[in-house]
Amino acid sequence: MLLDKDDLIVYTKGDRVPDGRFNSRISGVMPDGRVVVMVNQYSASASEILSGAVQDHDRGVIVGRRTFGKGLVQRPFPFPDGSMIRLTVARYYTPSGRCIQKPYSDGDDSNYAEDILHRYRSGELSNADSVHINKAEKFTTDNGRVVYGGGGIMPDRFVPIDTTYYSDYYRDLVAKGAVNRFCMEYVDKHRSQLKKNYRNEEAFVAGFEVTDEMMDRLKDIGEKEGVEFNAAEYERSEPQMRLSIKGLIGRDLFEQSTYHRVVNAIDPSYNEALRLIQDEAEYKSLLTPASAAQ
Repeated sequence: MLLDKDDLIVYTKGDRVPDGRFNSRISGVMPDGRVVVMVNQYSASASEILSGAVQDHDRGVIVGRRTFGKGLVQRPFPFPDGSMIRLTVARYYTPSGRCIQKPYSDGDDSNYAEDILHRYRSGELSNADSVHINKAEKFTTDNGRVVYGGGGIMPDRFVPIDTTYYSDYYRDLVAKGAVNRFCMEYVDKHRSQLKKNYRNEEAFVAGFEVTDEMMDRLKDIGEKEGVEFNAAEYERSEPQMRLSIKGLIGRDLFEQSTYHRVVNAIDPSYNEALRLIQDEAEYKSLLTPASAAQ
């Protein structure tokens, strides 16, 4: 879609299997035009191959936080009894040569298994200066920009995690399934009327509002699930909760994308991506090597 014909997308290397190379088979239908890809610490596997190829070919700007770092190639081996194992045989590498897989040590996977927790404790999710960069693994993009390896894809524009609306109360409502249960219950009860009032996604996004009565019902469901109401924490999380509920109801009525159309309103990464894609000068500056920019 985005690259020129024969551009390298990703390649694989393993100790006991042949190397593999995956190139674009056709010229992209969108070879020009600004592209912004949003990522965060949970972006993994195929999304890292995509963002790594876009970044290495300077085809777009990556916005958000360092990705998860899942770049292992697994091959299924079936057995006669119908069971199967999936054996890791290689790793994925971006066009510039970066290994997507984050490192781990034999016999000690504590840092690997708890990587996201370590990122949070180190401040990497909230401060650009705390982001892990392995400067020993230095690579260059098509334009000559410097990018670093060490696991995951580093964004061109860092956006800190937003904890503005976080509260233990909201977390517990989600963890206990109260939010999903309420939304399913509400749509099942009002589906015909909702479809009548909002005949398409645009009408729903523009007109539907989560009422106070709906929020009171959510609180009731939460209490039945053992989540004690906390007024201060509720007030803090209320804007996010209302948007999330609206998005989940919209997803049930229309498409998965309806949810994101609703909640993107307060998503810092989305708003930064939207700002960048509309600012041609700043967009181009992020794709220019530091030496050339000076």
